[in-house]
Amino acid sequence: MDGGAGVVTATGFTFRRNAAVAELAKLVDTGHLGEINHFDARYWCDYGADPTTPMAWRYKGPMGSGALGDVGSHLIDTAETICGPLVSVSGAAMMTSIKQRPVAAGHVTRGTALDTTNAVYEDVENDDVATFTATFANGAIGTFSCSRVAWGLPNSLMVDVLGSKGRASWDLARCGEIKVDDVNSPAGLGGARRVLVNPDFPYFGRGSSMAFGGVGLTQIEQFTYQAHAFLQQVAGVTGEGALPPCATFAAGYREMRIADAIARSAASGGAAVDVSGF
Repeated sequence: MDGGAGVVTATGFTFRRNAAVAELAKLVDTGHLGEINHFDARYWCDYGADPTTPMAWRYKGPMGSGALGDVGSHLIDTAETICGPLVSVSGAAMMTSIKQRPVAAGHVTRGTALDTTNAVYEDVENDDVATFTATFANGAIGTFSCSRVAWGLPNSLMVDVLGSKGRASWDLARCGEIKVDDVNSPAGLGGARRVLVNPDFPYFGRGSSMAFGGVGLTQIEQFTYQAHAFLQQVAGVTGEGALPPCATFAAGYREMRIADAIARSAASGGAAVDVSGF
């Protein structure tokens, strides 16, 4: 709750609300995967891939406020949800592949293409693609990429967590499952196994209307989980039956500062930038 205004506030980092992502965080936290050495994540979308998609607020603002600020913010928060805080970023690079976009004369929705006959164009000001590396407080290295011009991928978020005793991965396209491979596999029978989201995953039983194994979940349900958690916060529901609280405004501000640090890294040829004090 905002103590000054007396209202409940939150930031919509929806992927925190996904039980599969929470399970990856549990595997890291409990040491099931051993010492984490590498986290790889990519968030690729195609909403800006069509050059006739009109100019909008997403294409205005400084470098780092484009693909990085839009989808990269979710990527960073998901990484920190799973592996803990970042302490530095480096090796950043950004590019703008579509330099100009047509200006719409009237209202358009996201992704709408225009008839560009006699169209007026404006310059795109920020990044279509951004990549960077990072270091976590636990010593692991992170590699990240995000894009809004990834043709044919409307909403593709994928993560891989690699440790000394196993690995785990999650793909938003198969939202209700994770893949795990670890030292518990019998000799000669190793390999990634599919594990469906089930009541043993964090808070699945407190959010799902059908909380039993084999049901899984979809991309949409994490928004329902988020709304459920926020309404519990508004109602003051706490304790064992409550979902974890939603991300705070402070968490949103932190991700904005990290995105700014990544942009500064890119502007300085990939130099390392300390984010441990954010």
